[in-house]
Amino acid sequence: MSWIGKLYETYEACVGEVAAPQPPGKLPLVPVSHSLQTAHIEVILDEDGTFCSAHYLRQDDAVTIIPCTEDSASRSSGISPNALYDKLIYIAGDFAQYTGEEKAENYFDAYMQQLKAWCESPYSHTKAKVVYQYLQKKQLIGDLVRAHLLFVDENGQLTQQWEGDKKVKPAKTTDTFVRFQVEVIGENTIACNEDKALFAAYEAYYAQREQEMKLCYVQGKQLPVTEKHPAKLRWPGDSAKLISANDTAGFTYRGRYTAPEQAVTIGYESSQKAHSALRWLINRQGWRNGDQVVVAWTVNGMQPPQVQMDTDVLTQGATRVDSGVYLGEVYAERLRNAAKSLWHKKLEDRDDVMVMMLEAATPGRMSIPYYKEIRGNDFVQRVEYWHETCYWLHRYKWESDGKDEKGKDRKKPVYYVGAPSLPDILFAAYGPRAGDHLKKKVVQRLLPCITERARLPRDIMWQAVQRASNPHSMEEEWEWEKTLSVACALIRKYRYDWKGENWEMSLKGNRVRLEENYDTENDRSFLFGRLLACAHQLEVYACYKLELDKKDSRRETNAQKYYQRFRMHPKKTWGKIMDALQPYIARLHTRDLDYYSPVIDKINKKFVLEEFQSDDPLDETFLLGYSCQMEEFREQKRQRLAEKEANSEQKQNEV
Repeated sequence: MSWIGKLYETYEACVGEVAAPQPPGKLPLVPVSHSLQTAHIEVILDEDGTFCSAHYLRQDDAVTIIPCTEDSASRSSGISPNALYDKLIYIAGDFAQYTGEEKAENYFDAYMQQLKAWCESPYSHTKAKVVYQYLQKKQLIGDLVRAHLLFVDENGQLTQQWEGDKKVKPAKTTDTFVRFQVEVIGENTIACNEDKALFAAYEAYYAQREQEMKLCYVQGKQLPVTEKHPAKLRWPGDSAKLISANDTAGFTYRGRYTAPEQAVTIGYESSQKAHSALRWLINRQGWRNGDQVVVAWTVNGMQPPQVQMDTDVLTQGATRVDSGVYLGEVYAERLRNAAKSLWHKKLEDRDDVMVMMLEAATPGRMSIPYYKEIRGNDFVQRVEYWHETCYWLHRYKWESDGKDEKGKDRKKPVYYVGAPSLPDILFAAYGPRAGDHLKKKVVQRLLPCITERARLPRDIMWQAVQRASNPHSMEEEWEWEKTLSVACALIRKYRYDWKGENWEMSLKGNRVRLEENYDTENDRSFLFGRLLACAHQLEVYACYKLELDKKDSRRETNAQKYYQRFRMHPKKTWGKIMDALQPYIARLHTRDLDYYSPVIDKINKKFVLEEFQSDDPLDETFLLGYSCQMEEFREQKRQRLAEKEANSEQKQNEV
């Protein structure tokens, strides 16, 4: 029971966060015997139980802490009222009048009987009594109709008209969930859904009921136990449960147990606190991949580095660059400095970091495919290792850069060196239309690469290589640029994990296999990748000089057209690409070729003749060669522009 025990400890350590105000979009840590529910309408009463007004709730104010019972927190059918706030069928005594549903009285009577018992107990609260006093009048729907929040047809029956926030619209108006507010004249009234005294009163009332005492496996003590555990863990409407044993007629116990308590017994308080802590952590720092959730946390509430994030986000921009000539030693130093200031200070060696993955096996059942407890210092070192070994230069991010002259939002590109995020890896390897099932399985395989230093699976890397080798299959150039840089990061990680090679992002970098003296700079695939980059850049430059790109701004170069074929048959395809380039070369001035021709000649001289003449397929490192050569062209262009600008300024100063 380690995971539920750690969640219970987290609740106890973060008890100060219970029902505390939260920033927009964040859920609070809820008290015991309470749950979260999206409300649609708030009714305001005075201290005498008189209807004052009502209004629709906005999306940012709709999620409400509600007192509940074991049955109501897990209800799916039958009559199980909440303690104070609920749907119209439970709290509106005139529901049958406006809907014609005869059985509505049964729901209302069960709700009122339960609320009356609380109001007459020693643990009652004034606000609960006011709500009970008002609902006895059986006129809630009538008041809402007169307030123009609900609408009726010519026969006096509720219609589906809804004038509130469409984002929190109920499926049917009869499913409208109502919460109450009690105002006292002359007092600064605390909202009912924020009143900790009201929460405490109900918690004490619900705790004093008779319950069966058994051994709680979480706390190791004799405590009141429960077989009904909370849902709504991943979002307020989530119906999947982590712990459930209500299938007494199927195969649940056959061959093992005759009753659920023979497997495990969990205290009511332990279950409530553990599930509440998990719900709070998921909303606060979890990452959702479809209906899959990954969350990392510590017992004391400190946020460890989140495993799904890219280096730019985790280091708060510490590895951003203006230039592509940025060797691994510089990157590693920046990463270590950022880790010391942002990660190590938050975690101590004795702090355990828990990493949990959740996903729904069925709509009503949730599983834990992955759970790991790691010492804080070890966890940081493992995350740091992932970002030290799976990095490349990325150019696909943008950030806000103020407003332009017309007042429109302006954006600027962000260049950073580092590891891509898990969502970006999924995008690069499987594209934007990959199915949720596939993405969940891939994340499940990638997570140990980060948290346990497991080696990167080849098939994930190869999928990214395949997509990056097919640029004309992507509609936008940024999509291919992103796929290419992420693929290069995965290639670097794969070659480091499985072959001990340490590939750098620059042509000037030191590339030596760690366990044997193998110079990867003369690698056949790498060199062919560089040649392909030269062909691409030469054609781009020729189109610019001949103004051909003005006629077709999205024109593909021959290198891009033959990218996939080049990987499969490099020698044969290289000849075709060079033949296609001849018309451009013939129209260029000799001085325009003085830059590209020597580069191509220099690369050709690095080849072993037999390797150049071979038409065997290239391995994944040809993408690294292409990327490095393109970055070299960009850097030299930046240098030329800088020199030109410096010369211009010098001439102006001389004048």
